[in-house]
Amino acid sequence: MATLRRNARARLDAIFADRLPDARLQAIRQAKLFEAQMVLTTARPESELPPPLLGAEARTRGMTVVKMALLVVNQAMASAQALAAAEVERQRAQMAIDEAESPAELDEILAVHAEQHGKDRTHGG
Repeated sequence: MATLRRNARARLDAIFADRLPDARLQAIRQAKLFEAQMVLTTARPESELPPPLLGAEARTRGMTVVKMALLVVNQAMASAQALAAAEVERQRAQMAIDEAESPAELDEILAVHAEQHGKDRTHGG
């Protein structure tokens, strides 16, 4: 049963990995968040040269750099809350896997999460 549990945990992780942001986009979001935090925590006049990512996006959206910074921080908080909820769900599923008493229970746990989150990547779906 130990091997089945390990395999089930790996499949569970693959299911939840589909819910994670793309690493390349996440790098841009992290850079924007860094710039936003810098804008919001330093006393800088609006006329000063804005950070490159925030400045460009603020101009594109027709808003101030400060408003853009607030938007970025709010979006980051919403994303962090969604990731935290997904992680709690994944941990609960891991606990259920650890407590499962049969291969059928393991399959049921994985099926519920695969259905909720689109597909089980380990089965080519």
